[in-house]
Amino acid sequence: MTVLNNMKHCRYDPKKIVAEFARLNCLRRSERILKNNCQNLENRMSEYRQVLPLLQRIRSIGISIDELLPFSIAVNEKAQKYNLSISAAAFRAAAFRVLKDIDKYNRIGGMKNEISNLAMQRYAINQISASRNKAITSLLKLQNYGITDDEILNVYEYLNRARFESASALRR
Repeated sequence: MTVLNNMKHCRYDPKKIVAEFARLNCLRRSERILKNNCQNLENRMSEYRQVLPLLQRIRSIGISIDELLPFSIAVNEKAQKYNLSISAAAFRAAAFRVLKDIDKYNRIGGMKNEISNLAMQRYAINQISASRNKAITSLLKLQNYGITDDEILNVYEYLNRARFESASALRR
């Protein structure tokens, strides 16, 4: 009380001083709460720092949050259904998904090889049948002009004889 009397004597209002002390106590309480919150946030950040490299790796693989959420739900369902811990269920679900993805990749690779083989076969067939296609097209054109099959065969035999006679004459 003497301090307040001394302050009153120096023309300080004791009510203002008490109000200021109350405000200081309130500020100290707020400071403690904020420090506690900061400590809690730092602890959480410390945990997140450990997980961050894994999350970055998952992201670099191309797995998005949209894919992780259904995975998380599936893990929880497996854990409940088979009475497993979350980590055991997650491991089983991840292992199953990896095996499924490998199988899918292998099937896609096999399909790509099959497509490549079929494309090569198609190319070979097209090369073989190209001359036949030209002959068939020419035959159809000749028939369109009214030339009969017998006339076409006669011309063919005549050209073969002429070719044979030319070859014989060259040999002599």
